[in-house]
Amino acid sequence: MSAEYFPALRGRFGDWAFYSVLMTLAQIAGKVNFADEIHSSERLSEMIQRELKKGRGTQIADYLKDNDDRFFNSLVIAVYKGDPEWLALGDVKPRDTGLDPAKLSDTAAYSLGFLRLSGDEDLFALDGQHRLAGIKAALEEDASLGEDEVSVLFVAHHGTAQGLKRTRKLFTTLNKTAKAVKKSEIIALDESDVMAIITRRLVEEHPSFCGDQILFSGRANLPGNDLEHLTTIENLYDVLTVLFWKVRSKESLERLRFYRPPDDILDLYYDWTGDLFRKIGATFPPFGTYLKSGDKKEIAAQRTDAGGHLLFRPVGLMILAELLAALVPTEGIEGALKLIAKLPMDLSQPPHKGIIWNPSTRTMEPANKATSRNILLYMLGKLKPAMLPRLTLRYAELLGQDPAKTVLPAPIKAD
Repeated sequence: MSAEYFPALRGRFGDWAFYSVLMTLAQIAGKVNFADEIHSSERLSEMIQRELKKGRGTQIADYLKDNDDRFFNSLVIAVYKGDPEWLALGDVKPRDTGLDPAKLSDTAAYSLGFLRLSGDEDLFALDGQHRLAGIKAALEEDASLGEDEVSVLFVAHHGTAQGLKRTRKLFTTLNKTAKAVKKSEIIALDESDVMAIITRRLVEEHPSFCGDQILFSGRANLPGNDLEHLTTIENLYDVLTVLFWKVRSKESLERLRFYRPPDDILDLYYDWTGDLFRKIGATFPPFGTYLKSGDKKEIAAQRTDAGGHLLFRPVGLMILAELLAALVPTEGIEGALKLIAKLPMDLSQPPHKGIIWNPSTRTMEPANKATSRNILLYMLGKLKPAMLPRLTLRYAELLGQDPAKTVLPAPIKAD
């Protein structure tokens, strides 16, 4: 097997020597395997393979095929066996005459070179296994993607018992310490996530959301004493997620999050959102008055120490979105809103008091959102019968009642 040479930088981190190598996707797909070699157990290796086949690799393959602005961070690859060799470029002569090679430190001068692989090495991914699965799958469908280049960090692996232990530790450290992207970062920066894109556009352009109506914070709930903002930007994103996924669209949540549609389709999402909130405002006049005026006095009037209006609380907006998700498939948007309008909106009264609203602390109880939503569905005659016993038990528990004597709120009479 013929040797290959890869442009690289050599470095050291802790007691690991590493090489930052430039490779094409075709080279990665052909040479790099999954992290089977770090386990002597075939069953553990098979478990890794099963996890890789659960969908993330397919998502990444679609991302590579569908996005011209695709980009990856570095994969971390372990290399063992074979005969890898570092070839430093000792006498560098730069085109920039302002750089004197003689003034470079030995570390800098000899960190640049080529990594020679004989072809007999075994390479496997320590960090980036799903990306590797996506690369392999994408190239099976579109070989032209193989010309793309990505940086790869090579570390040396030794097939001894101690070497296996050391490499497994690095594998788990890399994967356990990788933190998920914060929701606030997605909202602010993501150019594929439909909900993030429309959330940004609403707070930048839409008259009902672009002033001081929305609090820019890293949490879904408002501070307890907030009388200035309708909701938070994270709550608006969460509401749109339910609305786009379960009310408006037949698209999967995966597609809504990871695949940016054309701009004209995004315009339709934006227009649909504005139209829906206008319909909500027409159905619930206090809410509609605020959407039109943006007057903070409306918030103070509807968000009081006694509780106030359900829709003037972030969790109330989520309950509304989830009610629409449950009702729209059979009732349509107008029909669903007509039904929801029959429900009590005053937090100081049943079915909200003691469930989603705590009159003792004068605070909302977001943890009880699902219970509150299901009670409201029961009142509309839309709760699945199988859910009734569990709902009754939970309702009794929250109110401190004997379940045997507990009666759920009376159903709403049909017109």
